[in-house]
Amino acid sequence: RDKKAVEDKLLKPILTKMKDRIQYVDEIIVKKASDFGTAVFNEYSTLASEVNNLFVGCASEDLQTEMLPRIRDAYETELLNGIRELCLGKYAEFREEECKPLYEAIDNTLKNIFGFIPDKNVIIERYIRRGSNDAHESLRMCNNIARLGIIDSFNKLDIVLNDIVKGMKREVVEIMANKAFLCKITPYDNNDDPDEWIKRFISDITLTNHYPKIEKALNDFVNFNCSVQGFLIHEVRDKLYLIDQQLKDQPDPIESKYPHYEDIADEIINILKDHLYWIAKKIRERVSALSTVPNKALFAAIYDLFDRLTFEDRKKNGEVSVPDISVKDEWEKLYKNHIRNIWAEEYDAHMSNQKISKDWRDITETISEMNKPECFKITF
Repeated sequence: RDKKAVEDKLLKPILTKMKDRIQYVDEIIVKKASDFGTAVFNEYSTLASEVNNLFVGCASEDLQTEMLPRIRDAYETELLNGIRELCLGKYAEFREEECKPLYEAIDNTLKNIFGFIPDKNVIIERYIRRGSNDAHESLRMCNNIARLGIIDSFNKLDIVLNDIVKGMKREVVEIMANKAFLCKITPYDNNDDPDEWIKRFISDITLTNHYPKIEKALNDFVNFNCSVQGFLIHEVRDKLYLIDQQLKDQPDPIESKYPHYEDIADEIINILKDHLYWIAKKIRERVSALSTVPNKALFAAIYDLFDRLTFEDRKKNGEVSVPDISVKDEWEKLYKNHIRNIWAEEYDAHMSNQKISKDWRDITETISEMNKPECFKITF
C-alpha cells in the first residue's frame, strides 16, 4: 500500500541486483555462443575438406597420366634435386669454414670482457661496505657477477644462430614453394617465416590425405635448431671455473685491509682483469676449434631432409600403421591430388566444361579463405 516502500524496498534492490549481475549473465551467454562458434568452425572445416576432396577427385586418371612427366619433373628435378644441389653445393663448402657471423659476435664479446667486472663504486658500496668486512667474500661476489654476466652474454648469441638457421631454412622453403610450385598449394611470400610456412603447408596437404613420410621429414626439419647451449656454453663455463671460488683450493690473496675500501676494490678489479684476460684467450682458442660446428650442423640438417624426402622406402616389417608406399610415391600422389592448384590452366582445358570448373574453383577458394578459427570467434 505504500508506494515509496515498494520503490525503496522492492524495486530498487531488484534493479540493483540485476545491474550488478547482468555482466555475469552476458558472460555466460557469450561463452555459450563462443562454444557454438567453435562447434560451427569444426563442422565448417570438415565441410571445406570434403568440398576440396570432391574437387581433387575431379582430376581424372587420364589427366593424371598425361601430367605424370611434369609431376615427376616437379618433385624429382625441381624439389629434390634443388635441395640436393643446395646441400652438396653451398652448404657442403660452408661446413669446413668458420661460422663468421657467430665468430664475430663472440669476438666482440671477448673484446669487451672487462665490461662484466662490477664498477668500482658498486664494489665498494654494495659488496665491501655492506659485507662482513671480508675482502675475499667481496671478491667472491664480484667473481659470481662477472661469471654469470659472461655466460648470459654467450647465451644471447642464440639470436645470431637463429638468424643463420632461419636463412638456411628460407633457402630450402623457396625451392619448395617457388621452384617446385608448392606455393600454388600454400601461398608463400619472401617475408614468411619458413617454419610457419612449412607448418601451414603440412596442414593444407593433410586436410584430405595423409603423407606420413613427407610430414615427418618436414616436421624434423622445422624442429631443427642450433644453440650456444648445445655446443659451446659448457666450454665457456669450463674456462670460467678460474673465477669460481667454490672450485678453487685457495682464494686469491688480497693485501689491502679494512677500512681501505678503495684499495680493496682496486685489488679486486685487478685480480678479475688478470683472470679474465687469460679466460678470454682460452675461450678464443676453444671457439676457434669449434667455429665450424654451426655450419656443419646446417649441412647435416639439409642433408637429413634430402635423405628423408628422397630415400624413405616402403614400410618396414612390423610398421602396420604406416602406408605401404615410399616417400616418392607420396610426392607423386601429392602432386596428382593438387593438379587443379598447380596446373590450373591445364586442368581447366582438360575439363569438358571450363565454366563449371572455374565456378567450382571460385567456390572452393572462397570456402577455404573462410576456413579460419578467427572467423568463428565470439568475444565479450
